[in-house]
Amino acid sequence: MEILLRPLCIQDAVPLAKMADNENVHRYLRDRFPSPYLPEHALSFIQCCRENEEDGMSMVRGVLVNHKLAGVMESMFHIDIDSRNAEIGYWLGQQYWGQGIAAKALHRFCTEVFSTHPEIWRLSASILAPNTASMRVAEKAGFHEEAVLRQAAYKRETLMDLHIFAVLRNQWR
Repeated sequence: MEILLRPLCIQDAVPLAKMADNENVHRYLRDRFPSPYLPEHALSFIQCCRENEEDGMSMVRGVLVNHKLAGVMESMFHIDIDSRNAEIGYWLGQQYWGQGIAAKALHRFCTEVFSTHPEIWRLSASILAPNTASMRVAEKAGFHEEAVLRQAAYKRETLMDLHIFAVLRNQWR
């Protein structure tokens, strides 16, 4: 199985929307991730990614499995006193779950972030408590759990704990 990362392009909009318009995918993502997820949402997201990357605010890559779009990895660069930090977000289409793809892709993505952004010292991921699969992905990719923010997230009319995973540049392998 070949796993590649590349910037998203306009042609990714339809397959991106098909994968993202899935209740199981949406369940643990931030509320700004629309549901239902339509092709126009995907087009807007891709355009926003391009603009934000040009402005140095983020880096987004499509995850390809055997040359087919399988998901998205995103790094949002912080500003002000935490300007050496970036928050990582990731998701795969449900058909790609449970195959080790996410951990391998996340590791490659973080390697790219560290190599192309020497100012970044710390990468973190905020994961909702019920999403134990995502926690395992972060750990397999080299992240360590730093904290649990008790009842820090509100999703689906429920307060949830938010687990913070992170890795420092000097720990990266």
